[in-house]
Amino acid sequence: MNGQFQAEPEDWRHNVPAQPESVAPLTLWHGMTATWPVEYRCQPTFIGQFQQEQSDIYLYAVRFDLAEGDIEGFDSLDGHYLDYVVLEFKQKQPCFHRLTQCSGAVYSIEGAALRCVPALSLNTKTRRQLTVNGAPNWKLHDAEWPTLNDTPMHFLGQVALADNAFNRANLSVNSTSYLFCETNTSTSTFAIVEQQTHYQSIEEHYATE
Repeated sequence: MNGQFQAEPEDWRHNVPAQPESVAPLTLWHGMTATWPVEYRCQPTFIGQFQQEQSDIYLYAVRFDLAEGDIEGFDSLDGHYLDYVVLEFKQKQPCFHRLTQCSGAVYSIEGAALRCVPALSLNTKTRRQLTVNGAPNWKLHDAEWPTLNDTPMHFLGQVALADNAFNRANLSVNSTSYLFCETNTSTSTFAIVEQQTHYQSIEEHYATE
């Protein structure tokens, strides 16, 4: 899937085989201690479906509003942030993976040996070999490619969050989430990088001069 998510409240659960439970925000936000009400939990929203070899992959995003928490060093904060949940069906067995911000702008499971490299540091042939369902549609000069144990991960697909009322209220807008995966015989590791779509990229800046 390489497209825009434009779901409305009545149809976003359509054809989703399983729904993750509501989740609580983590107690660290950008390295700062975050305290939340005990009852504050949010329901992940389905945003995309992908294929990885013999596995079906379902991607969810979950939004946390910063005004609900007490963030170390701030009297109050507006805005929000997203975490992600991946539902993987492997040999017909469901497995949920919660992806949180773990290194810069990359999201994955806690403790994964992940880091990002500039996408341009990988040659065109390598990037093509690492794509499963089509190449990323992104601003290449600004793009980051996640690596696991210093090995570039495979790109599964992307979801652009369209600017509409549902996404503004429940998710985010003007950003695209890029899903990557690496699988061995027993486990899968997923990673997401994001790219804002409302700003001017490096190549766009010089093209207008």
